[in-house]
Amino acid sequence: MYWTDEHDVRSVRTAPLGGGRRLLIVSGEAFEPGGGGVRARYERLEAWARDRLPGLAGAPEVRRWAAQDVHTADGVPRVGHEHPDTEHVYVATGFGGWGLSNGVAAGRLRTAHLTGAPRPDRTELFDPRRRLPVRETPGVVRHRATVARHFLTGLRTGRRCTHMGCEPGFDDAEQTRECPCHGSRFAADGSVLQGPATEPLED
Repeated sequence: MYWTDEHDVRSVRTAPLGGGRRLLIVSGEAFEPGGGGVRARYERLEAWARDRLPGLAGAPEVRRWAAQDVHTADGVPRVGHEHPDTEHVYVATGFGGWGLSNGVAAGRLRTAHLTGAPRPDRTELFDPRRRLPVRETPGVVRHRATVARHFLTGLRTGRRCTHMGCEPGFDDAEQTRECPCHGSRFAADGSVLQGPATEPLED
């Protein structure tokens, strides 16, 4: 995989397609759920790829998609018991777009948790119950302020996500509504496509 800091990170990689062919995967254009302008982001990304990879001339576009990368306040994944009162509930989250590597590492660490096998050194760094460094506090406060703003907007407009009441935004590429607070996605008819919301949007 190749990546560049250009335009807030672009990455290029390939995957086997069968018959000796390979599929080119180009990613980038990070945005928050519900932020809008998704179609234009796809177009910018495709233009960037065709400009820098001349061999793509005439190559068909196969698929477009957007994924949600979960980040923690301190940038370190959370793997282990969810909180001190849970004995059988584990989490593995906060991979920040590096799920191919961090997901494998988290799987091995969770296996060690469940089987009692020896754990690698320094696994306490990933403990979900860890205390955040004081320097991360402003970021947490800013995030919570953003959630509060979306919640208050939902109260004012009446367009509220059924999870916690934030106002969903519109994805013009997939024709869906997305909650900017916790990432719930809804189809055009209001039905739930992705949680944490479990109830459809109301008209």
